[in-house]
Amino acid sequence: MTGTPRSAEDDSAYFALIIGISEYRDPRIPKLNFTHADARAFRDLLVNKRHAGFPEENIKLLVDEQAT
Repeated sequence: MTGTPRSAEDDSAYFALIIGISEYRDPRIPKLNFTHADARAFRDLLVNKRHAGFPEENIKLLVDEQAT
């Protein structure tokens, strides 16, 4: 995205896949405490009309077990 304002017609052209995994199957990777919360916060930022204004249906959020 650029710093220029977008019109409502442009919104359908933007998509996001956001993944937040806190626990991995590999025991060598320590548990990460806030990844799912960070992923949700980023999603909220993207759908916020004052920031990015992505349509909610254009964002896929996968956290923990959903992201396999």
